[in-house]
Amino acid sequence: MSPAPADLVNAVELAGRAATLERHLQLAQLPRLAEAGALDGTQVGAQLEFGRFDGCTTIKVRVEGEVFLACQRCLKPCACELDESATLAVVARDTDE
Repeated sequence: MSPAPADLVNAVELAGRAATLERHLQLAQLPRLAEAGALDGTQVGAQLEFGRFDGCTTIKVRVEGEVFLACQRCLKPCACELDESATLAVVARDTDE
């Protein structure tokens, strides 16, 4: 699934403004999660904080929400809490340090 034009951002510009983006996604917007077996009711929130560190554009990503999966024992929906974060550096080429 290709991103919609509204989902494309200029990370360098947003980092210069120290901008924060927030998105709230339903299962229909998360095809890879649906392919992995997530069930209806799954909702995920994402927060992206753009910044700069040591001359490099960075994005602090936080994803949280509730993913519903089929229990492997009883096959009923089981809610799994999601709360993960990471910091990413944006580079022009994969050969950059």
